[in-house]
Amino acid sequence: MISIRTMSEKETGDVGFKLGRIIKNGDIVCLTGELGAGKTVFVKGIASALNVDEYITSPTFTIVNEYNNGKFPVYHFDVYRI
Repeated sequence: MISIRTMSEKETGDVGFKLGRIIKNGDIVCLTGELGAGKTVFVKGIASALNVDEYITSPTFTIVNEYNNGKFPVYHFDVYRI
């Protein structure tokens, strides 16, 4: 497991973007953190690197958001209630 601490929303998104540039189709990235920790900001960074041009939102109520218009599909899960 890797632990990364960032100091701003921009920095969190930038780290997500950097990860998005190196992950491959089929890779799984798991994030943990309290409400408001920046998990969705991180996913926005990943999605940006993968050229996803949809609006990225937290799947808190839908459990999963699927984005299919980038380099490869992104499935953003929130398993808090499961």
